Amino acid sequence: MAYKDMRDWLAALEEAGEIKRIAAEVDWNEEIGAITQRSIDHKGPALLFENIKGYQNGRFRRVLTASLATYPRIAMMLGLPSTSSPRDLVQTFRQRVRNPLKPVLVERGPVKENVLRDRDVNLLDLPVPKWFNRDGGRYILTFGGVVTKDSETGWTNVGLYRGMLLDETSLAIQAPPDKHIHWHGRKQAQRGEPLPVAVVIGAEQTFPFCASTGFTPGTNEYEMMGALRQEPVELVRCETIDLEVPANAEIVLEGTMHYDRSSYRLEGPFGEFTGFYGGDRSLQPVMQVQCVSYRNDPIFQGSPRNKPIDEGGYVDSIVVSADAWGALERIGVPGVTDVCCSPVTGGVS
Repeated sequence: MAYKDMRDWLAALEEAGEIKRIAAEVDWNEEIGAITQRSIDHKGPALLFENIKGYQNGRFRRVLTASLATYPRIAMMLGLPSTSSPRDLVQTFRQRVRNPLKPVLVERGPVKENVLRDRDVNLLDLPVPKWFNRDGGRYILTFGGVVTKDSETGWTNVGLYRGMLLDETSLAIQAPPDKHIHWHGRKQAQRGEPLPVAVVIGAEQTFPFCASTGFTPGTNEYEMMGALRQEPVELVRCETIDLEVPANAEIVLEGTMHYDRSSYRLEGPFGEFTGFYGGDRSLQPVMQVQCVSYRNDPIFQGSPRNKPIDEGGYVDSIVVSADAWGALERIGVPGVTDVCCSPVTGGVS
C-alpha cells in the first residue's frame, strides 16, 4: 500500500518504533546536524525535531531528518517487510521501475492550504539547519527535489541538488554541467529567458528517493514515483510558474533561475558524503523565490551528507546496485545472483 504523504509515512514509522520525537530545545546551528549524524552512525531512528530554537512560535516549527537512513526504513517505503535484505530492495526497485505510472493532475491539495507571495516570502522563517561548522551557510536543499521542465519537449525532471540559503528570497543551487537542471537552464538561457524552478521539501518519501536517482535523460521522475508506489502520484499546478508539484507536499518554493554568470553567487563549501568538504566556494546560479505554499504546521525535511555511512548512501546503494546488475545482464554476464554497492561509497561505484 502506498503512503499518501509524509504524515502517513510518519504514522507508519511511529507504529514501527522507527522514529524519535525530540521535544527538548535544539539549535538549528550545527546541533541538528550533530544529533542526526550521531543517530545515523548508530543506525538509530528517524528524528523529528519539534522544538527548534528561535522557531517555536513561527509558521515553520518542525524538522525531520534520517527518514531513510536504514535499509529497514527503505523497505517500509517500498511496502516490503522491514526484514527484507538489500538484495530484495535492489530487485524490487529493478522490477518496479520497468512499469512507470503517469501522475494524476488534481485541482487542489494540502500543499495549497497556505500561500505566500512576493513581499510576504521570507525563507528565513524556515528552520533551515546549518549542518556542519564549516558549511558555507544554511542548506535548505539536502533531501528534497528540484522540479524543472524542458521548454521545447515538455520533459519534466526532478533532481536532488544541494541548495544554500542566501537571504530572505534567494538560494544558490549547485548545478554542474552534467545535471539535467543545467541542460534545462542552458536551453532557457539561449532563448533569453529564466528557468522556472520549483523546490519541493517534505513529500512522500519516494519523491526524494527518485530525485536522487540518476535516471536516463527524458525520464519523468513522477512516473518513477508511481512505479515504486504502485500507485499514481497526485500533482497540482504551481501558483506562479508552469510546473506541477506533489499535491500532498509539506512545502513548495516557486521561482526562477537565470543562467547568466553575471547573476551567479558564491555557494559552498558543504560537508559531503566522503566525510570531507566538497570543494571551496564557487559561483552557482541563484533561484529567486516569488511564492511559498505549505501545509498547516508544515514539516521541513533535510539530511546532512556526513561521513560514511549517511542517509544518501543507503538510498544510492540500492539504485547503483540495480544499475550495475542491469548492466551486467545487458552485456551477457551469466549467473549473476547479487550485486551490492556498499552504502559506505555514497553511490560512487
